Amino acid sequence: MEKRKVENKSLFQGDCEFETGILTVPAGATVPAGAFLKRNSNGKFSAVTDTGNQTPCAINPVEITNTGTAEADIPFRALTAGRVRQDMLSANGEAITDAEADMIRIYGIRPKKVTDLSWVD
Repeated sequence: MEKRKVENKSLFQGDCEFETGILTVPAGATVPAGAFLKRNSNGKFSAVTDTGNQTPCAINPVEITNTGTAEADIPFRALTAGRVRQDMLSANGEAITDAEADMIRIYGIRPKKVTDLSWVD
């Protein structure tokens, strides 16, 4: 019998909707897939760094890196509604809590807890 670890988990779980937008990424920074995003006053998105003072309204669907030495505005498609894996969501590089998962539900993004039975360590 052969055992192997399956690592192709998907952030998206269904009924997902996306919006074309601009993500502002600081110099030399990476915004990971599953990061909470906020909408700035200029209409652009940026990563949430403090859920106590910033309201997340979207999810970054893919890892986006700015290798430059200055802040960059990068075109992308923000996830604005649908079911997503809660264990793949983050805010400021940290896994989100259940309370933080509730914050994004008001925008139609429904984090789901998933039990992965496809592998054994």
